[in-house]
Amino acid sequence: MENEGYAFIIMVKGCKELVSSLVLGHRNTLETDRKYSIRSYRVYGKTVKSKLYEDDSTERFFHIYFNPSKQAAEREQLEVKTR
Repeated sequence: MENEGYAFIIMVKGCKELVSSLVLGHRNTLETDRKYSIRSYRVYGKTVKSKLYEDDSTERFFHIYFNPSKQAAEREQLEVKTR
């Protein structure tokens, strides 16, 4: 796509190795820091640069989001399962 001049956006889930490593690398840096708050969506977000694959020649922008409401809901589901 890039060779043909197309801009692109890819959504990937956190279970993919690349995404997982980016998220873990920035864990505990944005979850409660007000400077990363996106108030209108009630989430925290941070943009980082990295390569999409090992021999990628371009650094890409990755947007990492944390949703405290989703965390609370998932925690509650876990608690219910373990009772």
